[in-house]
Amino acid sequence: MRIRIHIFLLIIVFFPLFLCSQTSDEFDNDVLDINIWQGDTNDFVIDKGKLRLNASTNKSRSILYSHFENIPVEAQWNIDIILDFNPSGQNNLKLWLFSDSSDPRGANGYYISIGENGGDDAILIYQRQGGEDVLIAAGQAGRVAEKPNLSLKLKRGKDNVIMLNALYANGFEEKFSFVAEVIPSGYFILDCNYSSSRADKFFFDNFYIGPIIVDNIAPTLKSFTVSENSIVLVFSEALVKSNTNPSHFDFFPAFNIENVISPQPDKLEIIGVDPFATGIDYSLDLIDLSDIEGNALDTFINFSLASFAALEDIVINEILFNPRGSGSDYVEIVNKTNQVLSLQNIYLSNQENGQQEKILTPSQIMPGEFLVFTKNKENITSEYPLHGASNIYEQGIPSYNNDNGNVSIRVEINGKLKTIDSYNYSEKDHFLLLDEEDGVSLERIDINGDTNDKTNWTSAASSIGFGTPGIENSTTSLSSLMAEYITVTNKVFSPNGDGIDDKAEIRYELPSSFVANAVIYDITGRKVYTLLKNTTIPTKGRLLWTGIGSKGEIVTTGIYVLVLELFDLDGRVIRHKEELVIARR
Repeated sequence: MRIRIHIFLLIIVFFPLFLCSQTSDEFDNDVLDINIWQGDTNDFVIDKGKLRLNASTNKSRSILYSHFENIPVEAQWNIDIILDFNPSGQNNLKLWLFSDSSDPRGANGYYISIGENGGDDAILIYQRQGGEDVLIAAGQAGRVAEKPNLSLKLKRGKDNVIMLNALYANGFEEKFSFVAEVIPSGYFILDCNYSSSRADKFFFDNFYIGPIIVDNIAPTLKSFTVSENSIVLVFSEALVKSNTNPSHFDFFPAFNIENVISPQPDKLEIIGVDPFATGIDYSLDLIDLSDIEGNALDTFINFSLASFAALEDIVINEILFNPRGSGSDYVEIVNKTNQVLSLQNIYLSNQENGQQEKILTPSQIMPGEFLVFTKNKENITSEYPLHGASNIYEQGIPSYNNDNGNVSIRVEINGKLKTIDSYNYSEKDHFLLLDEEDGVSLERIDINGDTNDKTNWTSAASSIGFGTPGIENSTTSLSSLMAEYITVTNKVFSPNGDGIDDKAEIRYELPSSFVANAVIYDITGRKVYTLLKNTTIPTKGRLLWTGIGSKGEIVTTGIYVLVLELFDLDGRVIRHKEELVIARR
């Protein structure tokens, strides 16, 4: 008796699971899950979080199926579909909601067909019984005629009526129903038919079969972007088409709405009759914005139109033009002002080779914010351990030569490009004691200093990995206070022994103990004399150069450069260049 009771209890505990079996796959793994999918598995790959057909061009059909059991009467099917071509009688998809066989060629069941002869392709629902296909329902003509991109959601009620909801990437939504007597166990099948040029252009995502998912959560506002006369709202899920009615939006101060469009199911764009006023604080109430299930969002946002950048409002702050190996260049910019500035018409340019790329995202830059643009974000974050990943954006940028070139920031105003900052860089701008320049960025020392002042640029410190993409430069905090710490007197001197201005004097008073290098170079970059080499110096003192060279001789008259580099135990760096002139009396 005791054994029977245990069995009875087990049945009670697990019976709901038998009734509510479900299958789902969001294709987040690197490889196809063979516990879910069978069939022509070698013809499919996971590509950037989507299932993609990747078949041989010698084939013309690939079938992938998933077996399901114990699906409840009230069930739901979800799947996202992208066909990167215009479907036809030869290139099409048959999506079997239910098949009594893993091979659709001899199956009975129900399938959705996308692709037919002619240009009025619609979603078609077929029942196959005894080898005969019967059309039982159809969507709107032409909706899947051109590169279909849609999310399908189907729900079956107790009366065997299946409600189909299709949300298209362009914001359109269509619904229709049909009757289907589907038994609890069978096969879900992706039946892809294609010519050689379409063998890799079928994409799928967010697959689900199981009990109806009850959605009682309202959508949320994820982000918004303000431009001159419009605001784009991005939501956590798709919204219904009726949300484009202007009555859902209330501006203060008043803003006359010309149109509301839905470029994608989860986006709304509100377009105004006139532009927003710059510098005015606006509020926008979002009223009763509903998702497909009828869950409504009521919230509000505050915003203002970002100002347009003027000359040197945004400046170049760091550049990597000679990466290691096959690594990527990057350009870092910074907003010098105390205003939010628009980036919507800003370009990164190389005025030597004529290349330029528009900044795509973000749409604005905050006061004091550092933003980095590169073709390969992963390469930059892996090469430079000290970085601000959230401030690094992957997009196209101009190509930059490894020896010298130009990087510029330009703004488009009334169809014309105006330069707001420009830097003619050179490999000679690197720190003169640097052994290897590959992979070392050039950092701006003072954002308020002249961009093309060569003393305002230096190599990123070795102690922080030779680059600081997306964060404050390694030389900024102390080097900008150089005048407070270091004073050079007798910049012009005559070492002739007459007791008058016979030497240059460098006085310093530092906040802590440093290790110092101090080297004299001539104007060609040739090392003339080493004053200090990896020497610990006191917090207060002075250095003298009497005009002698490395062999003890008095050097010739002319211009020389003192390069002073100081390191402390916290990894802080002070670098300074100073011109010295030896003259005759």
